[in-house]
Amino acid sequence: MAKDATTVPTTTRAVRTFREQLARAFARLGIGPGAPLLVACSGGADSLALADATLALRSRLALGQVTICHVHHGLRAGADADAEQVLAFARAGGANAIVERVVVDLRRGRGPEEAARDARHAALERAARGVGASHVLLAHTATDQVETVLMRLVAGTGARGLAGIPERRGRLVRPLLERTRAEVLAYIAARGLAPAHDESNDDLRFTRNRFRAEVVPLLRRENPALEEAVSRASRALAETEGAMAWAIAEARARLAPQGGRDEFTVAVPLLAALPPLLAKRLLADLALELGVVLGARHLDAVLALTRRKTAGSVSIRVPRLEVARQYDELLLRRADGAQPVAAAVAVSIEGEGGPFTTRSVRAGDRMRPATLRGRSRKLSDLLVDRKVPRAHRAESVVVLDAAGDIVWAEHVGVAVDKRLSVALTRQEPAAIK
Repeated sequence: MAKDATTVPTTTRAVRTFREQLARAFARLGIGPGAPLLVACSGGADSLALADATLALRSRLALGQVTICHVHHGLRAGADADAEQVLAFARAGGANAIVERVVVDLRRGRGPEEAARDARHAALERAARGVGASHVLLAHTATDQVETVLMRLVAGTGARGLAGIPERRGRLVRPLLERTRAEVLAYIAARGLAPAHDESNDDLRFTRNRFRAEVVPLLRRENPALEEAVSRASRALAETEGAMAWAIAEARARLAPQGGRDEFTVAVPLLAALPPLLAKRLLADLALELGVVLGARHLDAVLALTRRKTAGSVSIRVPRLEVARQYDELLLRRADGAQPVAAAVAVSIEGEGGPFTTRSVRAGDRMRPATLRGRSRKLSDLLVDRKVPRAHRAESVVVLDAAGDIVWAEHVGVAVDKRLSVALTRQEPAAIK
């Protein structure tokens, strides 16, 4: 059906507005002239709109090479057709395009969505390194944010989880996080684009699909500006989390916990003097570095141990963790079966040179990244060069080979002459109230 004259200005305005908002998001995220970008594109409406608008902004913003990347999971019958559709779209737009094929590992007790996400992020990281992209663009929207926050709220998460999907984590950025799905669909319609449809998004056995189809429409009737309201709350909580991360880092510097691989010891008087929330978050982070997620009940028990009067040694039972009060010292020791990891993150590693170990960045760490062709630099300097926020640097994950050398670092990538693929999945600890 042809558009009548009254609809043309509105349609044109929808396209112009969407692209202008994307340009502002690029500026906010530090994406400027010469920036080489990798755009993740499944072929669905959100990612297709992001890819199309990014290609339209290339000349105006003097962007560097834009590469469209489709991750082929091979999990459904239409996967090949989706890949071909994305390649055809990229060719029509004069953009480079690549298809990354992955094998989704469903054998580790994870759901298919989580396993697919892990594989997808690892593939995008490989692709970004391959083309030298400074940023990987993901198409999560404000509507995705609403669904995520509501699901976490119902599951009982704390402030960290309610901060929602971050706009930036390392080179992964989400420039549509303040745009609604309705805005995306308006852009798609105005541009005459034909997105692919994944039938699994209609399956109400999946929690997100139920929230999308049933819960979010109900809440939107109460507040038509639901995305704006939730985004505002999530931003405030994210700012709170940033302040908390700073406070935890300051507290950790004062307490100077001893140890790091299998155990930590902390001065009880200093720990007991902290506000309860700060003390529990610090304890949770230390436990996570030992490979243990402490729930709210266990954190309360550990904190109570620091506040009781004792003239000797007292211990409590915590799953996978030995906790003991020894006069004025608190001992956290990893029990058999716990895997030490860096912060709240699951790490999947494929490559040669193992067995591998993981931990957080430490003062004095150095590596020889492939980007510097083997020249050694302090890891702290590399993270600063990549504009990683200070609050996130201490959470950055490093992978060490059997010899104890750093062979991969989050935000930096692989060391020179090393062949391995690393996928990270940030996990939410149990609620801390």
